[in-house]
Amino acid sequence: MKKSFSDILSSLESAKDDKLREKLPSWAAAFTLQDTKSGYCVQDFPKLSLEQCSSELTALYKAGLAEALMEGRKGTLCDLCCGLGADSWAFSKVCSRVDAFEADSSLAPKTAAHLSALGADNVFVLNALSGPGMALGSYDIIYADPARRDRSGKKVVLLQDCSPNILEMMPLLRGRARFLLFKLSPMADISLVARALGPGLKEVHIVASGSEVKELLCVMDTSYNGDYSINVCNLTISPRPLLTFRSEEEARSEVRYVSAEKGMILCESRPELLKSGAYRLPCSLWGLEKLSDKAHLYVHGQGQASAPPLFKQYIIEEVLPFGKEAFRKVSREWSDASISCRALPLKSEELRQKLGLKSGGSSERHIFAYPGMEGRTMALTRRINDNQ
Repeated sequence: MKKSFSDILSSLESAKDDKLREKLPSWAAAFTLQDTKSGYCVQDFPKLSLEQCSSELTALYKAGLAEALMEGRKGTLCDLCCGLGADSWAFSKVCSRVDAFEADSSLAPKTAAHLSALGADNVFVLNALSGPGMALGSYDIIYADPARRDRSGKKVVLLQDCSPNILEMMPLLRGRARFLLFKLSPMADISLVARALGPGLKEVHIVASGSEVKELLCVMDTSYNGDYSINVCNLTISPRPLLTFRSEEEARSEVRYVSAEKGMILCESRPELLKSGAYRLPCSLWGLEKLSDKAHLYVHGQGQASAPPLFKQYIIEEVLPFGKEAFRKVSREWSDASISCRALPLKSEELRQKLGLKSGGSSERHIFAYPGMEGRTMALTRRINDNQ
């Protein structure tokens, strides 16, 4: 049964300690549950603020972006939506001063207290609401992570539905800093965001951790006039982008389509690569071939160099066309396999039940169902790399 927003908040309340250790290990290591010297207590954290704040890895990644924009100089930064202060804490390491705005009058003093206890004395928390009419000084960088839930707790994606509405604030922000850095929903459409933000968008960063896209970051330079780059990053694999490209490179890439064969290496795009829209580019960059136009599955021969870590890789053990005979064989010999349906009018769970496969499935044996060159196809594969 789907949980209500209140049920989610209740479950978060009972897991604050674990969540802090998971998201902000340096903070967890710096304090005990009740540190009388600092007056800090994990239970002081509002449950939703802890859930929604940046992780330590992603916060430090953003600090690295800020440091690069300032070319190593310790400049000033404004955080329009401070919350628990994870991003402000990270920015404090590379900036001379961070002004952090927090609208919640009960949260602002707590955030100020624990940032001070963490040694971030150059962060100044201001209890004020961010919006188009706010009093705002001049900074090297203005950062915003607008709230992505409406008043009922429902998640929102569009920029104009977030709070504050940074689109309404753009005239003010452009006049107060050369560089703007926005953290947006990982579900946001990159092309729509680019059109909404307008001129000056210089970089888009897709930041993943493990097998999940965590953040979509937009870097704006008010003096820049050109196409933006797309940077694909997985912090579990590398602290730096694994791929940087522009849309024109994707558009001009040539693709060769082939049929799957036993012994080929099947390459499945990781979520961050799919999010980037690089569907043709892998063929040009790494010599891969596609099994389908819409399924975004690729292959290379066993003798070729390994594909980059932006893919999960499998060796194809058998290729079967859809049909009763193939279904019986899979049910009999591959009942423990996991399965993925790609670009078919059939969900993975529906096909799993149809084939009688075990729930959950093996992490090593995997079946890909997709529209191939000769019609609907199942590639029976075995996982050969360890990236999660």
